[in-house]
Amino acid sequence: MWKIIAEAIAKEASYRAQREMEWRDLTIMTAGGILRYNILVILILSFISGLTGLASLEGREAAVIVAIPLFMIEIMVGTLSMALSLQTIVSDKLLEPIQHLPIEENELRKALSLLGIYWGGLALPFAMIPAGLISSMILSDPSILAGYFAASITGMILSLALGYLIGSIGGKYQRSLFRRAISTLLWTILIGFGLFINAIMGTFSNFSEPYLSMLRLVPPLSFLDWSLHSLVSSALTFALSLTLLVYGTSRFWRAAISPGEATSVSLSWKLSFGVESILMKDLKIALRNPRMLAPLIVYSIALPLFLIGSMIEWIKLDIITTIVLSISLGTLQAVYSAYSFYLLDSTGARALYTLPMSRREVASMKTLSLLTFNSIPFILISISFIYLWGIWAFIPIYLIALTGSGYLNCLIYAKMLPKEPANWSVETFKRWIITIIMMIQTILSLPLVVISQFLPTFALWLSSLYLVAIYGASLYLSHELRDEPL
Repeated sequence: MWKIIAEAIAKEASYRAQREMEWRDLTIMTAGGILRYNILVILILSFISGLTGLASLEGREAAVIVAIPLFMIEIMVGTLSMALSLQTIVSDKLLEPIQHLPIEENELRKALSLLGIYWGGLALPFAMIPAGLISSMILSDPSILAGYFAASITGMILSLALGYLIGSIGGKYQRSLFRRAISTLLWTILIGFGLFINAIMGTFSNFSEPYLSMLRLVPPLSFLDWSLHSLVSSALTFALSLTLLVYGTSRFWRAAISPGEATSVSLSWKLSFGVESILMKDLKIALRNPRMLAPLIVYSIALPLFLIGSMIEWIKLDIITTIVLSISLGTLQAVYSAYSFYLLDSTGARALYTLPMSRREVASMKTLSLLTFNSIPFILISISFIYLWGIWAFIPIYLIALTGSGYLNCLIYAKMLPKEPANWSVETFKRWIITIIMMIQTILSLPLVVISQFLPTFALWLSSLYLVAIYGASLYLSHELRDEPL
């Protein structure tokens, strides 16, 4: 009975979750059954882990260090694959119809506790085991395989525990500011975990031997060291992971079985017009929905800061490079964030079709919201350039590139909107078109910074031409959509 219940809940939660978010690849495969899904995840993780394990050709130290990103990948993939669907179970009250059926409580508890298996839980250890096997074979050291195996099991338990904990926090609109802040933080970390892994590995590469020796007491490195202190640290980590799993499943059970009754509140409303109403609509929706706010934070703030931080490490800043960098950064920032602002309207988009609005006006509204939200990284990056390098030319060119690229991308998505009243979701825009749009603009933007280091005058000419092309395309689309109704 619990298997039937678990499979039904897993499929329904995954289906609803994939309609709300872009991460279809993590959930759509559950429809094929537990075995097929886990086998596919095992193949993907094994391929990544096997390639990473070849780092042991450089010695035991390399085999130990690569355990860090693999351990984090296992935890993040496991948590991310569960959290969204588990939050859907709580927010959409999926257990309500099941509670009226003649099903024993222990069967329902068992089904909820084992949902992680349906979302690839059994495959998670293969994020580390193949690397451990290859490393132990290359170095002829079975202890490496044993350490990787123990770390992978602990990582699996910890990821499932974190998945249940995050899943117990409702992902939709919440009146509690604290709960919204916690949920937003968790989703931001999960969506941008690739950026965090890159930053962490860059930090470790600069550590000297004394610091690395201290890190051997911290998981996952503690599992690969057989000293007494490391063994104690590994045992405590395993025990803590089990405790969190028990607490997480218990907390999720309470949240799923009793999602909370709606409280009566006094509501007031008023009609508003102008720029303020346009901005407040999108900002209020984003701030009240952690799953929508987190992608905006990652793509509008974390990603541009990460890009500029990684570029500054190797580029030589002068006036020409600064101009090229500002154009590339402003363009990419708008490319990655424009799409998310259309998803904010969701079911409320149907109401926009009743208003006398053209598609150009819709694009202008979204551009205004994009510029307002992106003002935070704009201010931070501008202050950094002025304070560290005293470069003022960055600011106006960065703003011009951000505005032009933002308006162009908002116009492109406005043209793709359905002609009949419909909800705006990930199904509204064709995925392959979005991928092509982002790839083309990324390919045109990033190489300009590299060229500026060798052919500065040519790079400046190309960047200027690129910026003119962006505004020219914006004017053309703006004229085309001027009289086209939504």
